[in-house]
Amino acid sequence: LLPNVSKIISVKHHRSLDYNDVPDLISELQKIKKTSSYALIFLIATSARTNEVIGATWKEIDLKNKIWTIPASRMKMRQEHSVPLNDTACKVLNLIQKHNSSNFVFLSNRKKSHISNDYMRLLLKTDFPEIYIKAVPHGFRSSFRNWAEENFNFSRRAVELCLAHTNKNKVEKAYLRSDLFLKRQQIMNEWNNFLVS
Repeated sequence: LLPNVSKIISVKHHRSLDYNDVPDLISELQKIKKTSSYALIFLIATSARTNEVIGATWKEIDLKNKIWTIPASRMKMRQEHSVPLNDTACKVLNLIQKHNSSNFVFLSNRKKSHISNDYMRLLLKTDFPEIYIKAVPHGFRSSFRNWAEENFNFSRRAVELCLAHTNKNKVEKAYLRSDLFLKRQQIMNEWNNFLVS
């Protein structure tokens, strides 16, 4: 008898940066050389969620095959997710690996755990206030989604899988059982080319 929540509460979307401005931000972030800047570059390069990035461990990373496998326990939809790592993401990991013997990729200053989910947001707020007005870390997923939609004829399903979105169409889900990894790898490599353009 109760109305659908979406009909009585307006949805507020995360602030996002126009994708055309993202390469300039990446370039500026690369100059900072802090854990929070590396984490934000990695988040943008992989289009992953904040909690997935900050909790990343080295045992999830396969640098040789360029795959980041996030266990189901750390995913929003509780399903294991393999992320194709593009060159920008791998560059971040290679830089950090030289100075990090911890289990966590993005180590906090206390060196006992990973950074908090506020680190990247605070970096934007303090170092890029003009961007912080427009965007928060989670909003870069929207930047990626808009870029993919407006510039390429990618498979819609593959793009959604890049964002680790589950298929809500039960019939389609019953038949399409592939994780489209190779297609996603191509998409993330094109995203990389755009980020460093």
